[in-house]
Amino acid sequence: MCTGAPSDPRPTLFSGSKTYRRPGISYIALRRILGPANFNTALQQIQGTYRQGSITEAQLETAFASFLPRPSPSCKAELSRFFIHWWDTVYPPGGGANRPQITGPGLDGGGFHC
Repeated sequence: MCTGAPSDPRPTLFSGSKTYRRPGISYIALRRILGPANFNTALQQIQGTYRQGSITEAQLETAFASFLPRPSPSCKAELSRFFIHWWDTVYPPGGGANRPQITGPGLDGGGFHC
């Protein structure tokens, strides 16, 4: 049972789907949103900038947003909603509506429309 959002670092940080499954799947969708080349470049830039240190969720989201293929205000807002759905929202078990509704283009779910 998921009792927290992936971005909530309380004592269950390294147990259950909130830490491993959902965030991992979110990166697959994020790669579809940014495109493989932009996604890989974003990861390299993030690693180069924050290596041997730490990064906040806001810094991570800003870094990925800078690699949107269409960086319009509406696309950046949609990406922000994507992160809220995937990293900051608690969903009860059961699937269906109990899961993030914004996904990468062509993936099952609401799809990213930028």
